[in-house]
Amino acid sequence: MVQEAFSQLGYPSLEEACDRAGGFSVIREPDCSEMEWIRLIEKMAHTIFAELFRITGMPPRKIIKNEKSAWQGMTNCIPLKEKSFFKGLPVHFRLPYVAFKSSLLHQDRFGEALGTYTHELAHVFGGDHSASYSRGLTELMEILPGNVSLLAECQHQWEQARK
Repeated sequence: MVQEAFSQLGYPSLEEACDRAGGFSVIREPDCSEMEWIRLIEKMAHTIFAELFRITGMPPRKIIKNEKSAWQGMTNCIPLKEKSFFKGLPVHFRLPYVAFKSSLLHQDRFGEALGTYTHELAHVFGGDHSASYSRGLTELMEILPGNVSLLAECQHQWEQARK
């Protein structure tokens, strides 16, 4: 009912606005060259966040098809049936995938790709605007400085890779 009222005032529908802005975010499987970059992030994350992955498993990776998408990365949250905790924080969700924009998978974008991956992983704690998500992301970010040599090695490998 609200949609029709707004259209009579000249406002576009949600679908029309999304179409003009480049459409909805749709995901696809990564190609071989994208997988090389993603494996570097996953290998490092598997080491750094091993305790978290023992609880949730490592989510499959996807690519966001639309480079005009508002997000650098995305995932969905599926509620867990059993209560689990990571560093005292409740883990509420499992992630069916973590998706990146393909444009993040370039030599000079290691920090952005790592930040995006870490951001998406933190959704096991909650949605973007929840206090539990914010606390979980902080916990994950606090782990990173203790792994500087691993991060540096991964960044070096990332910068040597070719797409």
